[in-house]
Amino acid sequence: MGVAKKEPIIEMFVTEAGDSISAFDKYRLSAEQAGDFGRELIAELAKLVRIIRRDASMLLFDGIAQVSGTLEKLLDCYRDVRAEKPEFEPFNEVLTAYSEFIHNELYKLTHNEKVNGDNSEIMELISQMDTGVVGFNKLPTAAPAERKQYYIPSRPESDAALVSPKRGVFDGLLMDENKKSEDGLNKPKTPAEILSSLKNRLISFDITDDKMEEIRKLSVRLEHIMDELKAAGKAAELDEIDHLAQGIKAWVMDARMMDFSSVASKAKLAAKDLLKHTGKKAEFEIIGLEDEETALYIEKYKTGNLSKALTHLIRNAVDHGIETPIARVKKGKEEEGHIRVEFMKSDKFKGIEIHFSDDGAGINPDKILKAAEMKGILLNPKETYSMEDILKIPFMAGFTTRKTIGDYSGRGVGLDQVAHLIEEINGRVILKSEEGKGTEVDIELPFDHISE
Repeated sequence: MGVAKKEPIIEMFVTEAGDSISAFDKYRLSAEQAGDFGRELIAELAKLVRIIRRDASMLLFDGIAQVSGTLEKLLDCYRDVRAEKPEFEPFNEVLTAYSEFIHNELYKLTHNEKVNGDNSEIMELISQMDTGVVGFNKLPTAAPAERKQYYIPSRPESDAALVSPKRGVFDGLLMDENKKSEDGLNKPKTPAEILSSLKNRLISFDITDDKMEEIRKLSVRLEHIMDELKAAGKAAELDEIDHLAQGIKAWVMDARMMDFSSVASKAKLAAKDLLKHTGKKAEFEIIGLEDEETALYIEKYKTGNLSKALTHLIRNAVDHGIETPIARVKKGKEEEGHIRVEFMKSDKFKGIEIHFSDDGAGINPDKILKAAEMKGILLNPKETYSMEDILKIPFMAGFTTRKTIGDYSGRGVGLDQVAHLIEEINGRVILKSEEGKGTEVDIELPFDHISE
């Protein structure tokens, strides 16, 4: 039977997920022959499921991502000995059902059929496994006992006061929608108002009972020491207080923050895929993550939006920024282009800066103005627009220079979406470009107050 041709990144997912599930099957069969699922083997299974879950999430294959994520949590329980060793037969049934589900979904992807099939059967099998962990629809019945999982809720999705679909690139965090200037534009917020917006932003995350216990013990110890100091009328034991403060800081970092490794991995995957299928040559470089002593961290909830934004920028750069090898040589450039992503701490504010750049064709201002004129979004005559004004146009909602369906992107395509994604995580985007020399996109992400 013929295989339907898919988008390159989908083909890559099918190949890599196929390799992962094949390795998964080999481990499962070896355990069947041995009649035992050891901890090391479970750890290998968890790694493979994590790869499938991560890549499926990036491509919005929610059915695959959901069941993979649930199975990953189950495997982690057994791997970390937070639950008794699994019963062989029901556990093997779960793994077999998962393998069949993934194989079926991959078959659909390669034969032009709809994915995200019914995963309720495998989800039910996982929920029946007795791990002693609340979260798999089971009360704690297996040692170690009294395991719980807490959920800190966020604001409701319908809270229009906090999320407005009409926001522009710099609205929300930096602009006050309730205050208008004489020309009818939103007035900028004061530094105090911006800080207030950050502090009042509601988010949600899961936290295990182990983590809750850690922070509780740290808090109790700190309270006891403070009581003793007050009773003695002196400020002693400062080293112990510092130790406790550092412990609380480390707990918060672990619960709230993560490094940029997953963001970098997804960016490399996107670049590799697009360069392979466009026939262009470019070095893709990520810097700022190598030195462990100065490791950079970001709030966990921001990584999804940041990964999507970088994927848009990479597609934009590869498809219509970097020229073909022949075209580059004719322009006096090296045959191989250069795309660079740099992560660094900000000197301007408490947070992270991401600098994205390519040495491609850059943005043609006449092309931007012509497209904007055709869409009827120019407010003034074309000749009155400066380059700074022109570089704001691609951020307008729905703006595109795309003319053909086959393109991954047009030069300027997706920049409104990039800005929207970054704005959602309280950041801003700045565009710079010089025709013939390349394009730069700076992303500024201030830390939330709790991360400071």
